[in-house]
Amino acid sequence: MQLLRSTVQQIEWRRSKVLELRSEGLNQSGIAQRLKIHKSSTNRDLKYLSESARKNVETHLQEKLPEEYQLCMVGLNQVLKKSWEIANSNSSFVDDKTKLQALSLATECYKYKMDLVTNGVVIIDAIKYVEKKKEKLSKGSDDTKQIV
Repeated sequence: MQLLRSTVQQIEWRRSKVLELRSEGLNQSGIAQRLKIHKSSTNRDLKYLSESARKNVETHLQEKLPEEYQLCMVGLNQVLKKSWEIANSNSSFVDDKTKLQALSLATECYKYKMDLVTNGVVIIDAIKYVEKKKEKLSKGSDDTKQIV
């Protein structure tokens, strides 16, 4: 059991080094030379890292991005509401300078919301793209099952 754990840790370490060296611009041969490993190991690691990155992006697009988008919009709406409360305040504690700052903040919130809404189209397109790819993959595996 300890030997297996040690081997897994060595592979994880090597893959992290492969990724680090790849990010420095080294190609497969350069990475293999630097780490003193066979090119086939480097090739396997690069394929693994590429697939892992693809899965991470897919997860990010499907799960994290929509949630963060929603949280951001809710937060901006809360700031916007408070800004308007301050700007419209009749309290003697709120001077004109503070009201102008609140209006400026409201303007910034509107700009950020517009950016999110217009860029949201790109996000939705990306999510649709990933969903289509998943459908194709699942249909492909269904076809394989039928052939067998």
